[in-house]
Amino acid sequence: MTGFVRIRLGSVEDRKTVIEAQKQKYRYSYTHLSPLAVLDEIPFDNAFAAGWLATISDRVVKSLQNREALELDKIEKERHQARGNFFLRMLENIERPLLELRQFVADVLKFDERAGASATKPTSFDDFNRLFRTIQLPPIAKDFKSDAKFANYRLSGPNPVMLQRLASIDSRFPLSPEEYARVIPGDVWERALEEGRLYLTDYKILEGIETGYSPVGQKHVYAPLALFAVHPVSKALLPVAIQCRQTPAPDNPIFTPTDGHNWTIAKTIVEMADGLVHQCCTHFGKTHILIEPIAIATFRCFAPDHPIAQLLVPHFEGTFAINAAAWQHLVSDGGAVDKLFSISAKAARGLAAQELQSTHVHEMNLIQFFQDRGTDDLNALPGYAFRDDSILHWQAIDRWVNSYLDANYASDSDVTQDIELQDWALEIGSKEGGRIHFLPSDQSLTSKALLRKLLTAIIYTCSVQHAAVNFPQFELMSYAPSMPLSLYREAPKSKQGATEQDFLDCMPPLNMGELQMELGYILGNTQYTQLGKYRDDQFQGHDVSKPLAQFRDDLVEIEDEISERNKSRPTYEYLLPSAVPQSINI
Repeated sequence: MTGFVRIRLGSVEDRKTVIEAQKQKYRYSYTHLSPLAVLDEIPFDNAFAAGWLATISDRVVKSLQNREALELDKIEKERHQARGNFFLRMLENIERPLLELRQFVADVLKFDERAGASATKPTSFDDFNRLFRTIQLPPIAKDFKSDAKFANYRLSGPNPVMLQRLASIDSRFPLSPEEYARVIPGDVWERALEEGRLYLTDYKILEGIETGYSPVGQKHVYAPLALFAVHPVSKALLPVAIQCRQTPAPDNPIFTPTDGHNWTIAKTIVEMADGLVHQCCTHFGKTHILIEPIAIATFRCFAPDHPIAQLLVPHFEGTFAINAAAWQHLVSDGGAVDKLFSISAKAARGLAAQELQSTHVHEMNLIQFFQDRGTDDLNALPGYAFRDDSILHWQAIDRWVNSYLDANYASDSDVTQDIELQDWALEIGSKEGGRIHFLPSDQSLTSKALLRKLLTAIIYTCSVQHAAVNFPQFELMSYAPSMPLSLYREAPKSKQGATEQDFLDCMPPLNMGELQMELGYILGNTQYTQLGKYRDDQFQGHDVSKPLAQFRDDLVEIEDEISERNKSRPTYEYLLPSAVPQSINI
């Protein structure tokens, strides 16, 4: 412990006593979500907060009322009604024990109640529309089949991280120049490639994965490739072609927009694959489960008044509780994921683990991410709302972290001599600790610059990245036909011949449509806390009021800039600072 930290934060022995007590309170488990590290037991003060319960309550009530409206069985209908009324009385009774309210909401988050809708397949897409009673039907239901929507999902949808610019012809995707010219008249395949206007989304990670079980029919999973091009004149991103499997074959044709319902089914296969990768990798793996071991180590290795703990702890509020609800129920065997996804819950957990174990936190840099994927050029790929808005946040968070560190660490030697900080960094990456790739393999935490990179990545992930991938779940994913998480029909084996009924046959049964609606509505529509709004007494010790005020001013400017951008692009509001929570709490 360095001198300036010791003077400001108390004696070494006192701190060791506090930290040892914290280590007994916050213990790792490697069996709950094997082999990943999660919290063994959630302390009472880390469970769902009263404010969070108040925020989610309206969504819970509407969800219960929607079930009641759909239920045909009189007894079940009355049961849903009774549960909703009971919950409303709980909310009205301020003397009701917090523990009882927490348990009620936790039970709802299991998503294992009897659905009001039947387990039959839909007879028309209107059947999905009729699932929305007290829950409002999202606008995407009107144009979910459109090519423009399909392209825009890559730029501002739930999983806007998949585009990769093509630098050369991909042998797995033998699209002919003639086919390309038919899709974009006046453009030339070779010229588009040379000018860097071609982009691929690749879902190879799903190849050969275990499918889930369904009592109403076989589920199917594919690992498609989808090609997009920026139009040479309009600069709009256009869908060009889709191949449903990785390897070219006579029964694995390349579909284009000229292929009628076969093309529509191919788009649905891409959306299913994108939804699975989104939920398992981009969302659960690279936000929820990435942050949990970092949060555990923060509580275990720092005394509460350490400056890094003061900075990070607000960004972990609610994370342990919502993650426990996920691994105990959603991704457990037989849980909602097993029912809803085309893949098994075991496979979903495996995807999350694979994503996490391939992530190196010290290399996480948003601007570099877009450069590496060839999607950083605003002129070459205009309209990429996620990129444009997220970079504003990344830069603002980085400035805030840098100023905060300047106020608390005078030099690199202060970093290397801070025992609590060094223990924290090493524990996160340890096999007996967080089990994630945190520091470079050949060094320890040696500089303020490296600490700045780590803290920027952590805070960005807890707030902005999670907001970007969580909150589209209601507007863009709760209507199952727009992004079904299971496919109930094989991919077409020829370019022509499919009908509207074949497309409808791809869809899940109505009870799964209801489950997807409820998940999207509750999880994608509950915002608690706001980025930058720390408690007034959050930061003790060195004065950080000026850099904090600057950070808040930056967020106000970002709000204004995004609002202005939305006047001339498809509206993208998920990264308005007023809509970005401080932590992963839903």
